[in-house]
Amino acid sequence: VEADKIKVRNINADNFKAQLGLNKSGLLDINNFKFEIAQGSVLGQFKHNLHTHNTNLNINLDNANAAIMSEALFDLKGQVYGNVNGHFDLVCKGDSQDDCFKTLNGSGAFKIADGRMPKLGSLEYLLKAGNLLKGGFTGLSINSLIDLVTPLKTGNFESISGDIHITNGIADKINVYSSGNDLNMYMAGSYNIITSVADMNI
Repeated sequence: VEADKIKVRNINADNFKAQLGLNKSGLLDINNFKFEIAQGSVLGQFKHNLHTHNTNLNINLDNANAAIMSEALFDLKGQVYGNVNGHFDLVCKGDSQDDCFKTLNGSGAFKIADGRMPKLGSLEYLLKAGNLLKGGFTGLSINSLIDLVTPLKTGNFESISGDIHITNGIADKINVYSSGNDLNMYMAGSYNIITSVADMNI
């Protein structure tokens, strides 16, 4: 199968190619599918058993625009910028999206290089102000006051990388690391995909 343009959720994708197969056991195999999306590319394999309703998805994301992907997939508009690479292996059971999310299991890893998170910039600024205030009046100088009234708010980072493990629709082992000139961060916790409730430590 080949298509010049397809739609993946809210994102337009180009140059879709895949090999399809269906055997006597009812296994639909979309093998070696690939397409261009968000200025990057996606490669993978999709298997779905028409009798057992089991689905396996193996997907690799190469050099895609993180802003486009995060807005389309997670409704996170203007939250993260940069180029993202990732790999995910997912399995679920069910024919609807809701059923699949409830039984979703798998793992994956990602890395965003040379990017920016505006919210991270605000956190940098707050930490900078807090550290200055802790120093008290004796720590104040003209230079430190100038630094404080000149907002940092860059949110630039060298890399944000992480890994995720999903069990029955709950990402119960999330680990995310960021590194930059002004702030390094480690985030861990869980996220319920069905209820959209997160429990994270930063």
